[in-house]
Amino acid sequence: MTMVLAALSSAPGKGVQAAAPQVTGTTPANGGTAVSVSTTVVFRFDQAMATSIPVVVSMPGFFVGNIEWMPQGVAFTYQWSGDGKSITCTPTGSLPANTTVSWRLNPAGTFMPIMSATGTALPTTTGSFQTGDNGGGNDCDPLGTPSGWGSYSVFKQGHYQQTSAGVPAPYPEAPFAFFASVREPAAGPAVTAASVALPGGASKTLQAIPGSGSLLFLDAPATLEALNAAYPTGLYTLRFTQPDAGEQVIPMSLPSEHPPVPHFTNYQAAQRVDVSQPFILQWDAFANAGQDDLLVLEIVDASGQTVFRAPDLCVPRELPVNATAVEIPPDTLRDDQTCTVTLAFLQRFYMSTTAIADMYGVGVVSFSTEMALKTGSGGAVDPAEFTGCRLLPNGRRELTLAGTPGALYTIQRTGSLRGTGTTWSEVGTVTMNGAGAAVFEDAEPEAALPLFYRAVAY
Repeated sequence: MTMVLAALSSAPGKGVQAAAPQVTGTTPANGGTAVSVSTTVVFRFDQAMATSIPVVVSMPGFFVGNIEWMPQGVAFTYQWSGDGKSITCTPTGSLPANTTVSWRLNPAGTFMPIMSATGTALPTTTGSFQTGDNGGGNDCDPLGTPSGWGSYSVFKQGHYQQTSAGVPAPYPEAPFAFFASVREPAAGPAVTAASVALPGGASKTLQAIPGSGSLLFLDAPATLEALNAAYPTGLYTLRFTQPDAGEQVIPMSLPSEHPPVPHFTNYQAAQRVDVSQPFILQWDAFANAGQDDLLVLEIVDASGQTVFRAPDLCVPRELPVNATAVEIPPDTLRDDQTCTVTLAFLQRFYMSTTAIADMYGVGVVSFSTEMALKTGSGGAVDPAEFTGCRLLPNGRRELTLAGTPGALYTIQRTGSLRGTGTTWSEVGTVTMNGAGAAVFEDAEPEAALPLFYRAVAY
């Protein structure tokens, strides 16, 4: 072992000592506070490191590894990035709440130091962060409410999907919804009945969800027009009964205007994200947003785990309502994955933490858009080949393509190939199936012929 380490430590080139690697940044930041107990810790370096050296945790009294954690007992799994410039440490369980978590890389006496790819050891480096009250408290709750409180709400929402640089379309499954809900406090009193009165006098009964302590009314109209017709502007009165507290009556006034549909403005860039670099996700502004309105952004990985959210008081990370972009730090996302990013514009027309003891209430109109966000190069992508086309009875054009299995291609169209100034417009995207085939239907039958198409892989 000693001879191997000596060889790794030797400087490249005769008589030249390679510069020692340095830690250039960490997530959470050194000295960070109110950090989530489920945070992923990332160490970033200024040069490529020797990824063949495993991360070994010190065991006091037995041996000194190349990383130490305090308090003892916190446990992580470790993954070097592909370029060797970062280590991602994923907790195997929740970190202790309200605790200073300290770390030390290459503590004195380590038997297997972390080194650069050229064989120079990382100097001993230390840091720490403070976790918040995430183990059942409320430090990361924007409403500041205890975790055992109940809630009541009225929501009107639309959900859209963006599959190109163009305008988002209603999500294929249940894009629109209205719901009213009541959840009783954990310590009681129970909620035994609830209803919501709509403008015009109609009333909807909330149904109990067995074993949950919640009651819910849910309706999912097929179109935005149907949603607005069934649940128009006006007064909504939520009523629910609690033993020993009588009937609670909560009036809420739903506004006449709903938020715009969020639209991501750098769709193509989001299909090839380099996880080793900061990535700026961008969108059109939340027009006419008020001081009580919110932006909420969330990225979920392929396993369904939330890997990034904004705002996030546990980081902390802000997202002002007038923001049109957010930076995703390096090594937040895993390489070669397809994630789902959702951006919601929320118009709050009611909020209270004092109207009813041990309960908070919200009234929200929410419009959201989701899109795929892909990381890494994904390997080489073959040029697409059009294998067939036909005119459908409804006047639309159907194209069949072949290409790299699982790869995403953007379909572009033009009406002329004359000259050097041909303008191509994006009309959609396709993802090749496992056999490397896809079918695309141009949804604009009124487009005049002739038409020319091409498939572009980014």
